[in-house]
Amino acid sequence: MTEFEKKKLFWIRLGALAAAGVLLLTLALGTAVIFTLGPLAGQSSDILRSLDAVTEELESVDWESTSEAVNNLSAQLKDVELEEIIRRLDEVSADLAAIDWVGLSEELQELGVDCQESLVKAQEGLDRAMQSIDQLDIQGLNEAIADLRAVIEPLADLTGRFR
Repeated sequence: MTEFEKKKLFWIRLGALAAAGVLLLTLALGTAVIFTLGPLAGQSSDILRSLDAVTEELESVDWESTSEAVNNLSAQLKDVELEEIIRRLDEVSADLAAIDWVGLSEELQELGVDCQESLVKAQEGLDRAMQSIDQLDIQGLNEAIADLRAVIEPLADLTGRFR
């Protein structure tokens, strides 16, 4: 018997057991209702009609289509390649086991130290640049620009006349 047929038989049996369980539960409940409501003899005919209606509902269930649905579910479960999934998980597990976690951690620590050193050097460079900017004689620079403009404007006017 193939694995698929075993699964199919399992689901058919499970469906039959569920149907039998529902039937027994209905009978047990019906019996309990009859004995519990015995003093209410006037209402027993209503109760019996209700039980008949429940029994008819159970009889109207299409057990064949239920069985087919269970079989379809079983076929879908067979389509899932569990062995392939397990094989791939084993491969991933082996890949993860092969990683040198200690070495990776050490390299990351070295990278962190290198980054920190680079940041310190960059900060020092920025500090030197700011000191150089602070040392600039802005007033003297502005005067030099004004003097340069005073010299160049007459030359610009002169060259503008030749155009």
